[in-house]
Amino acid sequence: MARIAGAITVALLSALTVMNTFAAGTALVLDARLAALGVAALALGLRLPFLLVVVLGAAAAELVRWWG
Repeated sequence: MARIAGAITVALLSALTVMNTFAAGTALVLDARLAALGVAALALGLRLPFLLVVVLGAAAAELVRWWG
């Protein structure tokens, strides 16, 4: 039962992340949040410290917003 609860938790958090990244109201959007998620995923894949992952994601979002 604990294994199922853990899997459901991961699935719900993943769905929440996707909805907050790609949705604005009822529209599908691709903006700075996508860049931030991509950089954070790459940083996690490189096994960087979590605080650095957050900072890199925020910096990526800010750079995309500043650039575009």
